[in-house]
Amino acid sequence: VIPVTAHGHVTAFIEFYTDHRVEATAEMLELVEAIGAELSRVAERHRAERELVARSREAHRLAMVASRTEHIVIVLDTVGRIEWVNDAFVRHSGFTLAEVRGKVTHKLMEGPDTDPQVVAQVADAILRGAPCKVDIVLYNRKGERRFHEVEGQPMYDERDRYFQYALLSLDLTERKRAEAALRESAEYFRALFDESPVPTIIQSAIDYRLLRANSAYTRMLGYGPDEIVGTDALAGRIHPDDEAAARELRESFGKDAVSARFERRMIARDGRIVWVSGHSVRFRDAQGAPHLMTVLEDITEQKEREAALRSAKEQAESASRAKSQFLANMSHEIRTPMNGVLGMTELLLGTPLSDKQRRFADAVYRSGEQLLEIINDILDFSKIEAGKLELDEVDLDPRALIEDVFEMLAPRAHEKRLELACRIAPSVPSAVRGDPVRLRQVLTNLVGNAIKFTERGEVVLEVNAEPADPPDPACAGAGAPRYRLQFVVRDTGIGIRPDALAKLFTVFMQADQTMARRYGGTGLGLAITKQLVELMGGRIAAESRVGVGSTFRFDVVLAAGNAATFAPAAAADVFAGKRVIIVEDNPTNRSILESQLRLLAIDCATADNGMQALELLRAAARAGTPFDAAVIDMKMPIMDGLTLARAMRADPQLASVRQLMLTSLGGDNEARVAHQAGIEGYLAKPVRQQELIESLARLLGAAPRPVEVQRVPALRGRRVLLVEDNPVNQEVARVMLEDLGCSVRLAGNGQQALDALAQEAFDLV
Repeated sequence: VIPVTAHGHVTAFIEFYTDHRVEATAEMLELVEAIGAELSRVAERHRAERELVARSREAHRLAMVASRTEHIVIVLDTVGRIEWVNDAFVRHSGFTLAEVRGKVTHKLMEGPDTDPQVVAQVADAILRGAPCKVDIVLYNRKGERRFHEVEGQPMYDERDRYFQYALLSLDLTERKRAEAALRESAEYFRALFDESPVPTIIQSAIDYRLLRANSAYTRMLGYGPDEIVGTDALAGRIHPDDEAAARELRESFGKDAVSARFERRMIARDGRIVWVSGHSVRFRDAQGAPHLMTVLEDITEQKEREAALRSAKEQAESASRAKSQFLANMSHEIRTPMNGVLGMTELLLGTPLSDKQRRFADAVYRSGEQLLEIINDILDFSKIEAGKLELDEVDLDPRALIEDVFEMLAPRAHEKRLELACRIAPSVPSAVRGDPVRLRQVLTNLVGNAIKFTERGEVVLEVNAEPADPPDPACAGAGAPRYRLQFVVRDTGIGIRPDALAKLFTVFMQADQTMARRYGGTGLGLAITKQLVELMGGRIAAESRVGVGSTFRFDVVLAAGNAATFAPAAAADVFAGKRVIIVEDNPTNRSILESQLRLLAIDCATADNGMQALELLRAAARAGTPFDAAVIDMKMPIMDGLTLARAMRADPQLASVRQLMLTSLGGDNEARVAHQAGIEGYLAKPVRQQELIESLARLLGAAPRPVEVQRVPALRGRRVLLVEDNPVNQEVARVMLEDLGCSVRLAGNGQQALDALAQEAFDLV
């Protein structure tokens, strides 16, 4: 076997021989020619093999590329049978190469929507070896409908012979869906924009040309689309008074603003002024250019209604002021004769009457008081509504004021056998500056309502105080410390429905309209209370559960007063070391009494009934630490106060314990029976703190510290000038003053009073 590389040497030898005409034998020449021919054949075969290997490597590289592309690649023979597919075909169709080799492509993947004409077009191109490009619907193994863009190219060998056909397919399903969604969105936007009843425009955010306007906008202003598209949105269509605000809004969009709301007047083609409320939003289009979309609402009718309402409101306010003035005048005119009715009735009750007459007079007096309460509510309301209610500011003792209110309301509570209790925290200052009349009015209303709507149980008032925020330095009296007094009125009454709580403080409204018939009232009390609390710098709120009870909370802000005005009646140190037992079945009252006594440095023990108290008293006596006094509630279960007092007097160990009895009833006979039982002190509930201190001081032999009290001078013999125009009230006041021993002279008006003062000397006017 001659190596292929020898071929060149043989060829060179023949050429040398030929060129130099070297003589050779015929046999030699024949042999050389035969060797050369064989070598040429061998060289040609090796060249063909090298080209085949090169084509094989190229085909391998192309196959690797085809396998990695996302396009589907299918290699067919010249009649359309599958010879090879790439990985993308397997992923999209669900068929493997082994399953599809030798099969016709469209037979595998055609479905009900596959166009047979397109299939025939591809088949014809394969048979002819011609290129093709079609869109076709095919189905994968799962039966899913897919859109494909298919391109076919014939493949030729090295001798330019057609031997294979390649199909390249791109799955356009998601693109088609996106295009469909985009078309749908565009169509939806077009319909929404053009057919919307809301006037809408789109303008450039660079030069503010109007790019698009819907039909609602053109209808609103009466312009055609061709007349306004391409023009400045402000040109001739904005009211001159609103142009500055509109340009300022544009400047804000030129900076950082992305949206804005506005109201402005626009001018229609026919000169009408159209009020619009607008909302502009900045956005960018597909090319990134900034645009503004503005949605407008025609509010012309609304503005006209508002103007009409303002006019009506002003008229109503004027009428309301006139009504308030009328109510104030009428209330005053009614109060004058009412004063006469009550005064004369009170004088009548002071004369000898039969039982029947006294009952009638009492009924007249109570009815008059109820009527006067209603008149007072109406007068207060009319003053508040007219803005004429002014608050006084004087030094007051909040403890004394609260105890006054409780003393006044105690008979109502005792009639219903309710426990009436008050807990005043040590933080409450001894003196503040405020309006005692209005603060008393608020407390009387809330505590009185609690008693009115409670059939059994208790009514409790809790009072706390904390420093208030410092006032404005520019305000008068800003240097004085201020306190926020917090009041909580809690009862166990009928409660209030949740739907009624919302309107509780509304004028002329009651929680339940049926209550007006059962309990009476105007529905003004809580409304007035709310406004009084707010005038005093506070807030009021209520919470309630039907059948469980209600809680009202309010606070007022008051400046500190002069504490020296209200000096304590007794020093706490006189009670230091004293031991007192409190016998009270009501836990609230028991806790309040204990707090009051501990403030005096008294060592306290408590018992909730008489039997428990006896055990504690005897145990203390046996231990050599007896109690000095006992504060006993008269009405208790198991053993009442009188029985306990008698048992203590009968026990030699307890006979020396001083006794102070508390009662909620306070009848004359009850007091007499208590004294007969050996009880040395007797107080009616609710107990004033000062009265409790003074009573214990007397019982324990600790004399109270003397207090400077400015007493009213004796009136007997004093000369009084009475100035009153109403004859009935003249008579009432004259009789009352004369009963006090005064000498009275009448004056019917101010001028008569001045004339009398010029002629005579009086002690009191």
